[in-house]
Amino acid sequence: AEEEMTIKVSNEGELTVETEIEGAFKNNNPMINLVFENSKSDQWHQAEWIKVALSYLKENHGVEEVNLVGFSMGGISSFLYIETFSGEENLPVVKKLVAIGSPFNEFLEITDQSEESIIQDGPKVLSEQLANYTQLIANVPKETSFLLIGGELSEENSSDGTVPLHSSLGILSLLEKNNVLVNYKKITGKKGKHSYLKKNQEVIKETQHFIWEN
Repeated sequence: AEEEMTIKVSNEGELTVETEIEGAFKNNNPMINLVFENSKSDQWHQAEWIKVALSYLKENHGVEEVNLVGFSMGGISSFLYIETFSGEENLPVVKKLVAIGSPFNEFLEITDQSEESIIQDGPKVLSEQLANYTQLIANVPKETSFLLIGGELSEENSSDGTVPLHSSLGILSLLEKNNVLVNYKKITGKKGKHSYLKKNQEVIKETQHFIWEN
């Protein structure tokens, strides 16, 4: 895959597209970099901006299916987009989502729950955000599959230094209980640090395998 397009979304939801592609995409699995002018906006705005960008891709380039890869807030905004908009006919089908270091349960501290319990039952304390996802989970298409990647710096620090592991895996049990295919990967040690996850070669390989080979 090669990056062949950058779509920049303004705070008003207007698009600026940078590409050399004429007409339809080539058959080479092009990568598209989606950039928000206001990268610190809330997930609701970002989910709407994802919708605007994907609608553009379908209308102008005939894109029928996409895979989404989101780091940190990009993962939760992508998930909210899937729960809220993905059933609309004028949008591409989301086949896969990779969420890397994404705080699905915000930044709540839960220190007395094991990883096994989180995977099986989900976080025992739900943020308002995760409770909202629970209300919308029935909207997730069964043909969409997920890869959740979280970091754990040490046994004593079950987080990537920013996002708790239980938050990165916060929707795993929720998806499984709704018969949605979901995988997860935990990155341990110093290379599991939040800022390093998106350039970690193990993460890149896991993402590559999940999207292109799985």
